[in-house]
Amino acid sequence: MPLTRRSALALLAVSGLTGCSFSPIVWESTEANPDGEESGAAGKEVRPDYFAQSPDSDARTLDEGAMSSQWVSTPHFDARLDRTFVGAELGAKTSRQVREPTPIRAPEGHELVAFTMEAGSPVFGDGGKDGGEHVAQVAIEVNEAIKLPLTAPFGVFSPAEGYARPWALVILCVRQGESVKLAVRDEGKTVRVDLRTGAPEVDADWAATRGFRERVTIGVSETSAVLRRDIQTDKVNDQVQRSNFRLGLKPDAGGGLVPWLTTEGWAPDGSQWLYVKMNALVTFTPATPAIILTLDVPRSFVYQAGTSTPIEAQPLEGGITTEQIQRESKTLDVTWSIPDGDTEARLTCNPVGRMVARYTDHPDVAAQFIGAPQQVMFRLKFTPMER
Repeated sequence: MPLTRRSALALLAVSGLTGCSFSPIVWESTEANPDGEESGAAGKEVRPDYFAQSPDSDARTLDEGAMSSQWVSTPHFDARLDRTFVGAELGAKTSRQVREPTPIRAPEGHELVAFTMEAGSPVFGDGGKDGGEHVAQVAIEVNEAIKLPLTAPFGVFSPAEGYARPWALVILCVRQGESVKLAVRDEGKTVRVDLRTGAPEVDADWAATRGFRERVTIGVSETSAVLRRDIQTDKVNDQVQRSNFRLGLKPDAGGGLVPWLTTEGWAPDGSQWLYVKMNALVTFTPATPAIILTLDVPRSFVYQAGTSTPIEAQPLEGGITTEQIQRESKTLDVTWSIPDGDTEARLTCNPVGRMVARYTDHPDVAAQFIGAPQQVMFRLKFTPMER
């Protein structure tokens, strides 16, 4: 009968009581040599359908692999393909990271494919556990027919702390010469990278997601500005009312340029979305009658690079009024579809739209800006981000 750990402890207890002595028991380690030495020349032969994924948050290495450094990025997924490997055997240092106690080797007619990925930071998070359609679907495609899902390879994403696991190592066994690709499907587009070569599959979807891989930061030269205009109402009881309008803007373009937005979808070919939080403040003096301006956002906010044709902002879904801004029930966030390649530009604001004066004892009447039109301007500088 084989000696178990429980039997051995019982024998030791008996020896203490009887005074008998036994030879010391030495337990064989189930772990690979801590120095990374392979225990066994040939190692363990794995099944033809072998698949393993690193289970915890420790850093991952693949010394046998070739360096890649290819970013794979979509709205809700971001990772750097670090190393790729294709071959017959993997050593104990690598196999131990997927809880294999010995080196591993592929069976005849097969080969091992392995790769490491380092977690990045997706612009829109990973969609969370309940993100539904806003969760990227990550998988390995074998021969363009078999799909092996990689469910949350880095765990859950937190905006404050990033992914729960910064690294992932995946090892699988395939037939010799089979096509093996990492595929990420997100918001209707799929990007792929060949795991044999580390090279991307360059197609329309790969081109569309370029802005998530090659990120751009945006500097705003003027941190804030206040626009002032005088207002006059139509006559009420043969009298007009005058008011002073102030619009304070403090643009935040920290989101950079992105090819996809929740509100707009994918940007047209050859362009990206410029999304700016205006952090608007509105005041009217005097406060009565209440003046309400429904902003015509496309005509009020214009983007221009150099001497190129000015670009109007996108319409804001549902519109926005100065009353909503004052009550903080809606924020003035402005979006433009701008062409790739601009390095500097300017944003101008000249508020226009339908304006009314609201009285407590009289129906609304129209109101207009008076005096020469005015505008405020902000200069933008685009800088590629080091990744």
